[in-house]
Amino acid sequence: MPAQDRKILWADDEIDLLKPHILLLESKGYHVTLVSNGTDAVAYAAREKFDVVLLDESMPGLGGLATLEAIKERDPLVPVVLVTKNEAESLMDEAIGKRIDDYLIKPVRPTQIFLALKRLLEADRLQDGQRARGYVAELARLRAEPTGGLDWRGWTELYARNAQWDVELDKVEDAGLRQAHQDQRRELNVVSEPRVISICFPISTMSSSFVGLLSRSTMFPASRAA
Repeated sequence: MPAQDRKILWADDEIDLLKPHILLLESKGYHVTLVSNGTDAVAYAAREKFDVVLLDESMPGLGGLATLEAIKERDPLVPVVLVTKNEAESLMDEAIGKRIDDYLIKPVRPTQIFLALKRLLEADRLQDGQRARGYVAELARLRAEPTGGLDWRGWTELYARNAQWDVELDKVEDAGLRQAHQDQRRELNVVSEPRVISICFPISTMSSSFVGLLSRSTMFPASRAA
């Protein structure tokens, strides 16, 4: 979701001190709703869906931790960042127990707030990008490596590397990248299967149960393992 679609609720009784922070966030496309107390924060969170809630820990009336608890009761998944002057470990432990998502110590610079939001809201997208770059590099290495001289240990290691990418790419939403991986697996099967079965595992030496195992393998289709 683009930053301009992100809605931030910020509760702090010192709103006048937040102008530089708000200007930076709005320049990045965030829509910020400001309230000066915890009671209003809970009311707004009940009426609207926010992507992140920023809470001052020390507010008159309903304090930050009580506000956090009330908001999380309604929406357990909304990320909440506690902003406080208090560095006591006991406060941090209590905040974590109440399912805080991040914790910033005052005074906070505008860029600290921006980076905290970016970390919470864009972590999945950034991780997907990193996985994609890693897979492209791995794909280039796989295609550059000669496979003609591999023994069964080499093929096992190669298969394990591909299996690991099965797991990694399951976390990525990019259908094109997953399709590229499936194409690579099919290509690897075509090249590896005859060598591994006929050289490393002669059919004549296999038990019937092992042949059955091969027939069920995604790497050795049944029509070819028989």
